[in-house]
Amino acid sequence: MKSELSNKPRVAMVVTRSLSEDSSISRVRILRTIREMFEGEFDTTVFRVRNVVEAGRAREFIAASWMFCVGMASLRFVPLQCALFGASSVIAELTRQIADGRYDVVYLDSVRSLGLLRSLHKRRLKIRVVVDFDDLMSRRMEIMAENRWPVSLGYLQNKIPKSIRNAVEGWLSGAIVKYEARALRCVEKEICRNANAVVLVSPAERDMLRRRLTPDADADVCAVIPSRRVVTSQICVRAPYRFVFIGSDIHGQNKLSLEFLVDLWREVRPSAPLHIYGRQKSSWPTVRNVHWCGYVEQLREVYSDDSIALLPALRAGGIKTKMIEAWAYARPVLANPTAFEGLEGLESRGYPLVVSESAWASYILSPEAYQDNLRCAAEMGNSFVREELSMERYVAQWLQIMWPRENSLDCGEEVGAC
Repeated sequence: MKSELSNKPRVAMVVTRSLSEDSSISRVRILRTIREMFEGEFDTTVFRVRNVVEAGRAREFIAASWMFCVGMASLRFVPLQCALFGASSVIAELTRQIADGRYDVVYLDSVRSLGLLRSLHKRRLKIRVVVDFDDLMSRRMEIMAENRWPVSLGYLQNKIPKSIRNAVEGWLSGAIVKYEARALRCVEKEICRNANAVVLVSPAERDMLRRRLTPDADADVCAVIPSRRVVTSQICVRAPYRFVFIGSDIHGQNKLSLEFLVDLWREVRPSAPLHIYGRQKSSWPTVRNVHWCGYVEQLREVYSDDSIALLPALRAGGIKTKMIEAWAYARPVLANPTAFEGLEGLESRGYPLVVSESAWASYILSPEAYQDNLRCAAEMGNSFVREELSMERYVAQWLQIMWPRENSLDCGEEVGAC
């Protein structure tokens, strides 16, 4: 079925967050890119499914609570983040609009679209359904539980009463994270049974999800690394060097990295400065040559010609987009092996700055001794972004997932493929 007016497939793009939010949020930027791509290639309508907190009506909260309780009683556990977007009246109205619109393809944003997917599945519409997981959320919750990181309410933080927020992020946090990890595993499998395609950012997490699935899962599980425009291909690695790190300590991964870097500067006392960018929640100790620069609008301020980006990823999970970002600015990145998860193709080509974090001291103390490695790393990273993460490649991958040629997907194993 195609639109009679445009002769293009009709796509309903359903998102769970506003696309007008702060553009510094990477997921919002990715969703905007996907929307623009769909609007250029398909006859696209964007729908927004609001959560019960935003709806602010008692009946929506009761409906979401009922969805959660029914899941508990039937042992079809519903993650809290799915229940938040499970208000029956909202789901019913979206289902009606999609059914009446006679769409060819529905794009669903994240596992939080579970309620709408179930509703569409019950209607048995002849429609292709693609669910964009982004990250493998069950794994993220498992990592949080393992490290005892608290729940972060994110953009909902200012919309929830303080007493509830304190409980969720405080004494209830551990139990919530463990429950979410278990429930999300079940839901991810359910979605793979009822959708035509499921998309992840990381090829490593794509493979992990494939191994978990049962034989009745029909979805094509794919990985599409977000595209990144090369800002400059002029390789200029200039001493005297400074080291840079971007990240807020609100996120557990970043906090571990920051603790490692601050301790490293305290112990080895390098002459090269460390400039840390991003909004920080905690109070950090004063350490010689460690500078806290806060949030900056222009990344050019971060990736100057004398900058070496650092990425000590002390826990695995997802694609490290800040590494890709630095390469787009033709900057070298010193990273440990864990940081290359999902980008193993580049590591296997001999990227020269894959170094165990336990061996970083010599690089920090004498970066000039690694001048050739720094330049080679900047060149390899920049080429990788230009060749593997181009918008043309990104669009081609998404078009094949949304409207596959001859109803089959090329599920090759190279980086960025299905």
